[in-house]
Amino acid sequence: MTPPALLVDALDYLRGLAEDGAAPRSALRGLEDLRARHPGWRLRLLWQREEYDGSLEYDLLLSRDDRGDGDGDGDGDGDGDGDGDGDGDGDGDGDGDGDGSTISLSRSTPGGLPWSLRGGQRSGERVLLTVGATAVEVGQAIAYLDAVWGHADLADRLITACLVREELAGRPVHVEEAELQAAGDAFRRARGLFSAAATQRWMRERGLTVEGLQELVAGELAVQRFRQRLAAASPPPGPQDLARLGTATISGSRFFEAAGAGRFCARVRAGAGFHEETERALAEGALDPRGSGFAVVTGADLPTAVTDELFAAGPGSLIGPFPVDGRHLVVRVLQVRAADPAEAQVRWQREVFERWVGQRRAQARIEWHWGDRERTDLVTRAARQGPVAR
Repeated sequence: MTPPALLVDALDYLRGLAEDGAAPRSALRGLEDLRARHPGWRLRLLWQREEYDGSLEYDLLLSRDDRGDGDGDGDGDGDGDGDGDGDGDGDGDGDGDGDGSTISLSRSTPGGLPWSLRGGQRSGERVLLTVGATAVEVGQAIAYLDAVWGHADLADRLITACLVREELAGRPVHVEEAELQAAGDAFRRARGLFSAAATQRWMRERGLTVEGLQELVAGELAVQRFRQRLAAASPPPGPQDLARLGTATISGSRFFEAAGAGRFCARVRAGAGFHEETERALAEGALDPRGSGFAVVTGADLPTAVTDELFAAGPGSLIGPFPVDGRHLVVRVLQVRAADPAEAQVRWQREVFERWVGQRRAQARIEWHWGDRERTDLVTRAARQGPVAR
């Protein structure tokens, strides 16, 4: 059974948040003490800002931490402002004793927003744009733009962001104030914001407050630390992995049919000129010009079957054809360059992170709240198969 001391401490913690009117960042710092007093329990704080009156509603999820002691103790969970972060990972009726169930605790305060108004919005806040006497609401704008459903990479990024936020909410990483300051300076430099006036103008254009900018920087830094944590917990890269972490300059040709790709390779390997045969294939309609051409790639940019052969080949080699995304890829290797240790570390972290995302995405419950059901189901099925970039 759940220890009574944990329930008492958790309710005291929630009462303190309500009485102090604590902001999310401050609330997360207070959660460190609660975690320290109750090791072995996974504590996740969720919050939602009520659009009707701007108040914050906090919920605390308690579950057994059966995955080790990496529950973290930091304040940078990458949750942004947390409005609507609570998708919930339990129904609140479990005993939290390691059977996978979760207890959900919340505390209402006297004078708080009535239940009948929870989740309500002022009518004006649903309006995105007004032109003349015509107003466009948010839901209508999404239907007009159709951005998510027409661009699978955007949908993929949204799903990945949710997975990372969920993980960091339960297992945050520690972010020191000095690290946050350095990350903020780097954030501004990367955007050409070299003065206070330029930074303030940039924030006004995006509707950001100082606290909002701090949350944005803290979230990016937390994700960076999370990637490092994943890589540190994974087996180190082997010789074949290290080879793939370099870069290769290639000339890629995408053919519509396997037969056309086969004829092309046979002619080039028999001594015909590569460029002449490429022009011939294009004139014959065998070559798809979209996606064909010169590129600099890493091991993360192409399927494993291609990269393993690519980075084992020498300059001037012709490899393929490979079936890739409904086409047949032929690659001429122009240059292969090994990565320096710093580059290799960054790229290895990215590969480990992509594997983690793929595993989580295949198991996650994904539910879209906008768009046609048939199309959103297609996006969800595609997302479960892996990142679009792969």
